[in-house]
Amino acid sequence: MNNKTTFETSRAIGDASLKAGLSASAGISLCGNNRKTAIIQGTFQTSPAKEDSILEAEKRMQAFLAAKQAKSAGKKFPEPATGDMVRYTGTSTIQQTDRFPECDQKQPQVNKGENMDGVKFLSVGYANCFSVKNKLAQLELVTITNNFDIVCLTETKLDNTFPDSLLSLSNTFSVVRKDRNKHGGGVAILISKSIRFLPIEIPSSLLSSEIAGVDIMAGGVSIRIVVGYHPSHHSKLDGMISCLEFLLSTRKNCVILGDFNMPHISWPSLTASDSHCKKFLSFVTKNGLTQHIASPTRLKPDNILDLCFTNTDILRDVRVGDLFSDHKLIHATLSVKNRTKKVTKEVKLFRKADYASINCLLSNTDWVLRFSNLNADGMYENLLSLLHELIASYVPVKAINTLSKRHLAEILKLQKAKLNVWRKEGDSTNYKNKSADLKVALIKEERRVNDEKLTNGSVKDFLKFINSRYKDNQEIGTLKNDSGAPINCDSEKVKLFSDSFSKVFTEDNNVQPHFDKRTEELVSSPDFEPYIIEHTLSKLTPKLNTTPDGIPALFLKNVCTALALPLSIIFRE
Repeated sequence: MNNKTTFETSRAIGDASLKAGLSASAGISLCGNNRKTAIIQGTFQTSPAKEDSILEAEKRMQAFLAAKQAKSAGKKFPEPATGDMVRYTGTSTIQQTDRFPECDQKQPQVNKGENMDGVKFLSVGYANCFSVKNKLAQLELVTITNNFDIVCLTETKLDNTFPDSLLSLSNTFSVVRKDRNKHGGGVAILISKSIRFLPIEIPSSLLSSEIAGVDIMAGGVSIRIVVGYHPSHHSKLDGMISCLEFLLSTRKNCVILGDFNMPHISWPSLTASDSHCKKFLSFVTKNGLTQHIASPTRLKPDNILDLCFTNTDILRDVRVGDLFSDHKLIHATLSVKNRTKKVTKEVKLFRKADYASINCLLSNTDWVLRFSNLNADGMYENLLSLLHELIASYVPVKAINTLSKRHLAEILKLQKAKLNVWRKEGDSTNYKNKSADLKVALIKEERRVNDEKLTNGSVKDFLKFINSRYKDNQEIGTLKNDSGAPINCDSEKVKLFSDSFSKVFTEDNNVQPHFDKRTEELVSSPDFEPYIIEHTLSKLTPKLNTTPDGIPALFLKNVCTALALPLSIIFRE
């Protein structure tokens, strides 16, 4: 590095930058060696220390330049050495030169719900649907664009004829719901399948209320999420209040969301103007709840009907969004880090396997030597082990994120345009037009996807698609042991099921039943010549349905010649 050129260029920066970055340091002369040190440290936005030598300052500058080059090459910044006061962002007024790194870097953009380390905080969405049946595509888009982990819904207007699979948003959410099973009402909670949860059993005496709740486990914290719907301002409150008090009788952090139809409460002053609102407000203050919604959630007239309560400081942020139905969407971020990982499924692409290499390796194997001193079972296990090694080496794998869904660019563009209009104009005619355009586009996209799945595949694909829409692919969630403690570990779940099933099994009396021989004839030794085995394997239908050993017919058909000899040896045993 040419220090002379660098420092001459740096002097052209001017006294303004030196004063901004350096003059505050006590009694440093900006000439000679101190000037050289000051220019280097000013570039790093640090005040020069008297004990800093030129060599130390140059080392720091070289480390920073190396970090910049690494960044431009797509690498991570190296960590500064202990004691170095280097900052990679700031607001220095020093201009960029050919030699010095940028000092006017912007702060990295942080998505809402994330901290500076990129750790996502638990995100909860709430919507009064006014019937969710005709808003499933809209709900899925809102959930994806806002990256919700949990979605609470009221006025779902569902009954027991509507399967959970249709409400699971392409099988990415687990569903807990309480239907009215007659016109109107109903609540539901959708929980991402990457989050562990336990539904709360509400006593039968309190089931008249439209309330549902779950306990979720995230970031080492247990949180109770409750959603409720009070159908009318003048409806009786006793049942709902009793149910909420039951759900609040816990030491857990509680978050309650819902449409409670209490328009006559002034939440800043905690006052109410009628008896129903006073009774509900008394319940809120008695249980130490805090209400966080401060702006109207329903327009014309403007009222705060949808509420968000907490009993602790678990809530990090809450905001009221645009209209979802005749009510606004609510975004709540909890101060719990959601350290979930993508749920991926690895799919082996057997049609793209390197069968030339697989056949070459199998054909050059000395099977007599490999199978020496082994019985038939040992030979077969040895062969399977080799085949699985070859599959792992020569069959490509594709990872599929089972919890993701992509929308067309047109859909995302319309969603962004709608939100921009909402922020500028509110519930204007232009906003309504944008919302209508988005709804039409979502319907067209869903129709296109369904048509492709229904018409472009086989009969099996058709039936698989239909079953996926009506059969919920429920995984085994959190279980409770005999003491009521939640069980999340898979091995503990297996043991729990085993213990439960063994309690109802009939004990074996160790008596073997007698079966008379049907015939005295013996089967003669069959002929297992390699060419017969090769011919049989070559006639297999090239499907990807696997055997119990995890090897598909397509693979066996493509290696039929190389497998004929080892299988012949095994069968003769």
